[in-house]
Amino acid sequence: MKRSFLTLFSIGLLLSTALKAQNEEAASRLALDHLKANYAQFGVTAADVAAPWVSSAYSSKKSGVTHVYFSQMHQGIEVLQATGNANIDRTGKLIHMNVRFVRNLAGKVSQTAPVLSPEAAVKAVAARLEMELPGALSVLEQEGGPMQKIKFAKGNYALEPIPVRLAYYQDEATGIRLVWEVKYYETNASHHWNACVDAVNGKILFMRDLVLHCDFGHGELSSASGHVHEKPRGFSKHLSPGPQDLTLNGSGYNVYPVPVESPNHGDRIIVTDPADLIASPFGWHDLDGADGADTTITMGNNVHAYQDANDLDGASADEPDGGPDLLFDFPYDPESPADSYRPAAVTNLFYWCNVMHDIWYQYGFDEPAGNFQNLNYGNGGLEEDWIRAEAQDGSGTNNANFSSGADGSGARIQMYLWTLGQVPDTLLTIISPDTIVGGYGGYEAAFGPGLPTDVPIVGEIVRAQGITGNPFKYATPFRTPQRLAEKLR
Repeated sequence: MKRSFLTLFSIGLLLSTALKAQNEEAASRLALDHLKANYAQFGVTAADVAAPWVSSAYSSKKSGVTHVYFSQMHQGIEVLQATGNANIDRTGKLIHMNVRFVRNLAGKVSQTAPVLSPEAAVKAVAARLEMELPGALSVLEQEGGPMQKIKFAKGNYALEPIPVRLAYYQDEATGIRLVWEVKYYETNASHHWNACVDAVNGKILFMRDLVLHCDFGHGELSSASGHVHEKPRGFSKHLSPGPQDLTLNGSGYNVYPVPVESPNHGDRIIVTDPADLIASPFGWHDLDGADGADTTITMGNNVHAYQDANDLDGASADEPDGGPDLLFDFPYDPESPADSYRPAAVTNLFYWCNVMHDIWYQYGFDEPAGNFQNLNYGNGGLEEDWIRAEAQDGSGTNNANFSSGADGSGARIQMYLWTLGQVPDTLLTIISPDTIVGGYGGYEAAFGPGLPTDVPIVGEIVRAQGITGNPFKYATPFRTPQRLAEKLR
């Protein structure tokens, strides 16, 4: 019976995929036809919309709307930031179109052939980053055509191969410039640069870090003792219509569950079978799209989580192992060194990444929309782009970052350790009255000028009295400004 269901399930997936592809192709044709017929409405000429390129199209399972994205082209080369999008409902009706093309593009293009080589463009980016590259770069792939795409080997100076292609860039000072677009991923995974290098003079016109950073400096914002979830609340599970034993594998994870943000916000509990049956139909430990867990470690179709204390940007074959019962129950003692509870930290990261995958799936961030999965189970979109989640990453502190490229290119999360547990500096010394004499530790604020490091500030402290009923709210200006002269406040 189970084999018959899986056969019907596979046939259904194939038919659904074919219908989705036909629908997206039809929606793309409709969008481009509308653009070419109504170019004046968007402030451009017929020549400007002669040969747009559809970069992606997908249909939302929730709304039935097909989203089409396209770019302006000139002689087969993409114009960066000259884009458009269209939304088409399930009946084939255009709901909305937005176009940001360059008007009279052909007359604004001054270069059509590069002078600078793609290798020289990569070295220009490396020089900006104060990095040295070898004399000659090794070529992995090379395409012909107008964009002259080429991919250089990563060597020991990049985390991934370096793709380069020709494009046009809209420079405010010099207009439309022919550039080499370079994507350079640094070896520590902390920065992934997207750069545009002028293909004639080698000047770098644009650089943007594709890695999103979350840096709190001293950690002064990390205390949340006043914000505690007294009772953990689970998210609503959306059950799929198929046999429910597809994902009920008895897996358990000792974690801070949704919505407990940290140890400051609640307690750990063992969560059993948290995988959502729609978003992760074969569970969180699937690798082949068939019933049954394929791994007993913190690795599956959505996420591969591991510790990266040595900044290797990869697993060290020591991922937490839940055994045949998939029970990931590891000790955590906040008073112990961080390396003593790495399995607990990795398990918590694996859980949260999977939970967020499953929750956002319900809101339309699925396979066609470009989510993160190794296998897409026949639902469209590009595969082999799971999340690599690195716990206790050794490349920094007091930070976390996230890097993601286009659909099919994967993503990386790096979670750093925090230094807040260390004894803070003695920033305040009280010499009177005797009842409170002594040194008091603290952290400098993230705003305003820093404290002096040579000559200390000395003076009498005046307490600012809060407004009645709200001790944290103060009158502006203070009611007794005369008392504040030459005093600390």
